[in-house]
Amino acid sequence: MINKIIEMLLLSDFYGESENIDIAKGKYKFTTSIKEQWKQAQRKRLIEKKLNNNGWKKSNWNWSKDTGCR
Repeated sequence: MINKIIEMLLLSDFYGESENIDIAKGKYKFTTSIKEQWKQAQRKRLIEKKLNNNGWKKSNWNWSKDTGCR
């Protein structure tokens, strides 16, 4: 089961699909090289861009306190 999940995560970058996917793809990873830092910064920019284009704000991304529809 875990192997299938890892294989699926490797298929694409999945920018901004969900908070859990972003964490699995390295949102909080401590980077040790310039290349990893660039990829992490690119991921952050693309997530923010996707959220802003859809009318979402960072504060709206966490639905734990909000139970209503938007």
